[in-house]
Amino acid sequence: MKNSIKFLIKHLLLATMATASFNMISCEKAMEKPAESQALSGSQPDRMIDELALASMLAKKKGGRIAFESNRDGNSELYSMNADGGNLLRLTVEPSVDASPDWTHHGKQIAFVSRRDGNFEIYVMDADGSNPTNLTNHPGHDATPAWSPQSKQIAFSSARDGGSDVYVMNADGTDVTRLTYAPASDSYPVWSHQGKQIFFNSFRDVNWEIYVMDADGSNPVNLTNHPANDREPALSNNGKKIAFSSNRGGNYDIYVMNTDGTGLTQLTDHFAADVEPAWSPNNKQITFTTYRDGVFPEVYVMNADGTGQVNLTNHPDYDHMPAWGK
Repeated sequence: MKNSIKFLIKHLLLATMATASFNMISCEKAMEKPAESQALSGSQPDRMIDELALASMLAKKKGGRIAFESNRDGNSELYSMNADGGNLLRLTVEPSVDASPDWTHHGKQIAFVSRRDGNFEIYVMDADGSNPTNLTNHPGHDATPAWSPQSKQIAFSSARDGGSDVYVMNADGTDVTRLTYAPASDSYPVWSHQGKQIFFNSFRDVNWEIYVMDADGSNPVNLTNHPANDREPALSNNGKKIAFSSNRGGNYDIYVMNTDGTGLTQLTDHFAADVEPAWSPNNKQITFTTYRDGVFPEVYVMNADGTGQVNLTNHPDYDHMPAWGK
């Protein structure tokens, strides 16, 4: 069914491109005014295809899709939504936990963590949730996958050798290489813009710090050097800034700094926890998880300077771990 819809959408778009009178302004009006959309499209099936095609184009125009974890249907599953919180799509349907999504840089696939095999493994699936594939197949727990800039490799954390360390593998799960050997936990890797370095969390200093190392695991450097906990680094898509969560102000808030650790700026200031930041593709916004609306977390978005904070999910159950794709 999904393939049929994709074919029809492609056919419609090709036909539409050949019509000189069609442009993006008319697309927006068609979405806002159903009557005009019906007049433009013709039959009921055609109107449905029109709406899907237009929704797809407008989603890209507005900044891509945000994948996140939610238990709104009874257990932890993965969903995606437009950058404004609309057009919700459930991606996984499993009785076990699916979590920690990360998009490829072209936005066609999502790596994620799943417990469907009895322990946490790294999976990959298409952006619509189809074709899930286990990449790690290991009895040790594997978590926090992160695609390399060219989407040829995935860095991840794993407890397969005892403690939590950072590893890297090819996009098909082959050639697994251990990068860190610290006596404490290393986790939450994220690649630099050029793929030459990896930022990660480490507890080797008896608190959580953000480190950077070369992509082969050499030359680890502490970037935060603070007695509080600094966690969950997220690199901007232009490679210039790192957003992260920190409790250096007494509770967890979102901060941003340069990739060398300088230029620290606090973005959120709330008595509830703000965590798990992720940048928009154009670097103008940051999505994050917050507990400010009650016991259960919500996914918010804000401008890159911390202004304009908006709740995207507005749901009574858990919504968290956002990842922003093209």
